Amino acid sequence: MLPALAILGCLYFLPTLLAAVQRKTNAGAIFALNLFLGWTLIGWVIALSWSLMEGPPGLDRPLLGDEAMDGSAWQLVDGEYVRRPPPGQPPPAGGCHRPCRRSRRSRAASGA
Repeated sequence: MLPALAILGCLYFLPTLLAAVQRKTNAGAIFALNLFLGWTLIGWVIALSWSLMEGPPGLDRPLLGDEAMDGSAWQLVDGEYVRRPPPGQPPPAGGCHRPCRRSRRSRAASGA
């Protein structure tokens, strides 16, 4: 009986689970819609479609949240999240924490 209830609960909150896994900025609103109107089936379908919709680029949060365990933080650069170094640590050479688009282009132009 308990496994059946767990499966039904997961199915009922599937839109909320999808929104949470995808780190949607409106996951709280999807949860509220799912909780209060999911039983109507139309509310569940609306919550599911809302959780599957793609939002504007750059609005979803990074997987590690705002602050990582080492004190580094995320910042939005050119529509993508990149990690800033922890306080007191200098940024890597070139100013980027991963290869930037400009760096790739300049490397391709220089033949490196």
